[in-house]
Amino acid sequence: MYFTGLKFKEMKKAKKYALDHGLTHVTDRHPTGFSDKGKYSGSEQEFGQFLKDFSQVYAEKTEGIAYLMLDDNQNAAPDSIFYSVEFEVMKNGGHVDKILQFPYNNGDGIDDPTTATKVYWEKPKYAPSYAKGQCGVHITHYQIPKGDDKYYLEAQLKDAYGFQIGHLDKTDATEPVDVFSALPSVLVITAAKPGSSEDPDSAPLQFAYGADSWSSDDERCKFGGYEDGNREGDCGFAC
Repeated sequence: MYFTGLKFKEMKKAKKYALDHGLTHVTDRHPTGFSDKGKYSGSEQEFGQFLKDFSQVYAEKTEGIAYLMLDDNQNAAPDSIFYSVEFEVMKNGGHVDKILQFPYNNGDGIDDPTTATKVYWEKPKYAPSYAKGQCGVHITHYQIPKGDDKYYLEAQLKDAYGFQIGHLDKTDATEPVDVFSALPSVLVITAAKPGSSEDPDSAPLQFAYGADSWSSDDERCKFGGYEDGNREGDCGFAC
């Protein structure tokens, strides 16, 4: 649940609603900055940046339907945290389907947001279903059992916000494998073939995404050693 355009007294009731319903809130500021029972404090500018950073994290974690407390006769100010930070993240992240708007109710208490029907924003059908930026792929790399000629991999693809957007179940990877996802291109993983001059267990994996290509021994990847017949690794790439 998000709010914008509230006056100080109205924000106090929004805070009370949050407390009564077990929600997290960030609305308090010490007269000389923000503080937590004297443990730390900072300037008003630092508090403002803290609000933006905190709000961005929660917007990144929002999925499905979000709720916005905003009166019908108001518009979200372009420089408000909601419009400039939270709305931008939810709109571009691909994980929020719609934002429903409900009024403040003239100070008589906060309406149940789940009863809201007015659509503030809805994701277009053609909108991307992933957050652009730096995506990641997690690999489970299986050793070839003695006497076997099969080579297996598992993969999970995550977008820039860490949401899973594709996966590859344990698959025979003696030939290049395609990992399909919400991304516009397919991630292709190629491993050394059993019986080749390279040891498949120790040879680097090769990755290709669009015009980008790299191997598992590049600095953008980090792989551990084998344990219980497999090893885990992660790589990042621009998406």
